This record gives sequence, C-alpha cells and structure tokens, in this order.
Amino acid sequence: MLRHFDHIIKDYHDHIAEISAKLVVIMDSLFDKLLSKHEVKAPLPSAYFRNICKQMAKMHEAIFDLLPEEQIQMLFLRINTSYKLHLKKQLSHLNMINDGGPQNGLDTADVAFYTGNLQALKGLKYLDLNMAEIWEQKR
Repeated sequence: MLRHFDHIIKDYHDHIAEISAKLVVIMDSLFDKLLSKHEVKAPLPSAYFRNICKQMAKMHEAIFDLLPEEQIQMLFLRINTSYKLHLKKQLSHLNMINDGGPQNGLDTADVAFYTGNLQALKGLKYLDLNMAEIWEQKR
C-alpha cells in the first residue's frame, strides 16, 4: 500500500514538472518572438516589455490558485532565466553595453519596468531578479 502511495506521489511531481516545463517553453517562445524585434528607443516602457509583462500577469493569474506559492516562485525563476537569455542575446545583437549612456538608460528603464511588474505579482515580491547578467562582460 505504501509503495503504491509513493508511486502516486512520484507521478504527481512528474506531472507538475511536465506542466512547468511546458509553461516555460510557451514563455520562451514569446520572449524569442518579442525580444528579437526589440529596439532600444522611446517611448518607455516599450511595447515589447508591456506585452511581455501583460502575458506574464495573465499566466500568473491563471495558475496562482492552482499551484503552491513555492512552485509558482520556482516556475517564475525559470521563466525569468529564459527572459534574461533572450534579452542578453538581443542586447548583444544591438551592440548595447552597460555604459550609463542614453541608450543604456532606456534599456535600464525597460528592465526596471519588467522587474517591477514581476515583483508586483502575488507571491513574487521577494523573487530574486538580479539582471546583471544581461550585459556582455567588457573584454
């Protein structure tokens, strides 16, 4: 009997992992689609970042009452990692550097909009959203 229960728990956790992976893939596709077109220019926040935040809020709303807070935090950490990879790729493509210049300021404002929106979602207030790695290291 206990063995059967262990099997059910394993199946449950596997199912959660599978759903989380699919949600990350969905958001990864969205990031690829939107951030590959992103240009660093006014007005702020950019339409791309507003759309990303809107879609993330919709997904959060859809799952918030279904999953424990810890699982939601882990899911959004994974989604944020995907976001940072796509943003870093686009910033590199645009030859953006973290030099404190006007272009850098525009992008920093977009990133601040994104992190503020994400942390405003229920249960994500203390999510670690360190964005330093989006910038190419100076060589």
